[in-house]
Amino acid sequence: MSPATKSGKSGVQVFHFLLALAVGAGLLPNARAQFIQQGGKLVGTGAVGNAYQGQSVAISGDGNTAIVAGNAGRVSGDDGRIPGCSSLTPSNCAWGVAWVYTRSGGVYTQKGHLVLIGGGGSAVAISADGSTAVVGGRGDNNYVGAAWVFAAVSPSITSGGVVNGASFLPRIAPWTWITIQGRNLASTTRTWDSADFRGMNLPTQLDGVSVTIDGRQAYVYFISPTQLNVLVSSCISYGTTVC
Repeated sequence: MSPATKSGKSGVQVFHFLLALAVGAGLLPNARAQFIQQGGKLVGTGAVGNAYQGQSVAISGDGNTAIVAGNAGRVSGDDGRIPGCSSLTPSNCAWGVAWVYTRSGGVYTQKGHLVLIGGGGSAVAISADGSTAVVGGRGDNNYVGAAWVFAAVSPSITSGGVVNGASFLPRIAPWTWITIQGRNLASTTRTWDSADFRGMNLPTQLDGVSVTIDGRQAYVYFISPTQLNVLVSSCISYGTTVC
């Protein structure tokens, strides 16, 4: 195998290397393959402090799930989930974070993050089907070290768990707030903030959590494992009228 060469044009990085491919009983030398960068660089949102994103990375067998970990820092809104972490004790907040991404149409989108209590993020691995991840932390327990196992879970909505956010009755209308209750709806708990807006546009996802109503994305205000609060778009089917 010949050494790899790197070239860049129009902001796209292409790696070429030469392979010797077996064809029948013979060899076809110098067949050219290439790696093309998919989308932009992956930077997890909400990081507070020096998170050292990219300290360790892993990708599933089909390439559709990627995990990028950092062994320091935290994500805004997670302070209550980290023992001893507060604005008065910021040194207790730098535990480590792993951001989870999924690929669709050649583009990776953040789908949430894992809180690594105890200084995890120095190593990460993921199963071939993307359903199980293991994250190592050499700094846990005064550098005794540890590993944490995470399993993917599917979200579920409670029966009757979609209601009007004001009346709590099962009625959805354009430009109204709705509350969705269930399990495994999000891996984080927070509301939108200024960083989630794109110009004057309301966010349609928070930490990878989005809601689609009548084929259109709602505006996501609050997420938690058991509840979501979203604003319905102005253009949904309402009774027999299309707005």
